[in-house]
Amino acid sequence: MRDLQEELRANPSSGTFLRNNTYKIRFAIKSNSRGKSDGGRVLYYRIVEQFTEHNAEPALCIYLLYIWDKKEMNNISDSYFADLISEVETIINAETSALSKNENNENNEKTPASPDHNDTSPPPISAPIEGEEP
Repeated sequence: MRDLQEELRANPSSGTFLRNNTYKIRFAIKSNSRGKSDGGRVLYYRIVEQFTEHNAEPALCIYLLYIWDKKEMNNISDSYFADLISEVETIINAETSALSKNENNENNEKTPASPDHNDTSPPPISAPIEGEEP
């Protein structure tokens, strides 16, 4: 797995593009003396996140969707593939929504409240008014 991790860091688009930001990459299973063609498969979802206030550069995110041994299963079904894509997109949307809410909350906390010019109530009394006894 470490070799796979290094390969994806060096070349996030390695493997075969399938659809919807999804790639399939082959890897050797050394313990069984099988090369890439008879080894394992990894299905992963690759997305580049947009610039944000906190990130000067876009961030690359890779979600591992499924890992299998070709000896046990040649390919995954189209319906299962669609389910995996749907699940990861739901997760990404939830994460994006949560990050947006956090950023909005941080921005609201940093912005001082502006005075309401339509407010006709008297200012709070924190000191005696001039000419009056405390």
